[in-house]
Amino acid sequence: MERGVDGTYENNRGWNLLNGIDCTKNESAAIRWFKKSVKKGCTTAMVNLGNIYEGRQDYKNAYYWYQEAALAEDEAGMFNLANMYHWGWYVSRDYEKAYHYFKKLYDAGTVDGAVLMYLGLYAEYGYGREPNPEEAIAYYEEGIVLHDAECATNLGVMYSDGVGIPKDYEKGFSYYMKGLKLGDSLAYADVGYCYETGQGVPKDLEKAREYYEKGAALGDEQSKKNLENLNKV
Repeated sequence: MERGVDGTYENNRGWNLLNGIDCTKNESAAIRWFKKSVKKGCTTAMVNLGNIYEGRQDYKNAYYWYQEAALAEDEAGMFNLANMYHWGWYVSRDYEKAYHYFKKLYDAGTVDGAVLMYLGLYAEYGYGREPNPEEAIAYYEEGIVLHDAECATNLGVMYSDGVGIPKDYEKGFSYYMKGLKLGDSLAYADVGYCYETGQGVPKDLEKAREYYEKGAALGDEQSKKNLENLNKV
């Protein structure tokens, strides 16, 4: 069988071993195959290695492989490297470097919800640059079109808190509901709070409790805290 010269065969063997596809899972063997693939220039294998080490919380090696992939212009490598800079995993937190990669992906046409969510955050809060609420709204709206739940919830917070824009509780509530429908469990606390305080909807403590309970059941700490406070009333 011709294995080719681009490392795809070796990467696929590693992927199958990593996930137990038609074989027994074997992470160590998967790493060996991914490294064989890397030697042939496969950037996907670099990202796969980074993912393995990140899963082990071995951020030093995760950083090494994501950086190698990013240098080779691999989109997933750039995104994961940006994440490490944003959160300060292994490296010192560096918002400028994180923004550089997120924006590079966007400018190159790699537009997905996660990239737009981060760009929205950078526009909303600045992180070392001047905040731009209008730009943040545009990024979040674009992310919502791509069904990103966090973009919807974040936009709800902007309207509810009046972050650089006039407060609009009704819009805030509507975006929280979009966040819920798109799968953001953190939005349960926001929707519950709207019902508890009557922000954007008629005050309804039973509905507030209902949403807090749903969020708490999914492990959301804010929903748990809000539910506990509501039950003291």
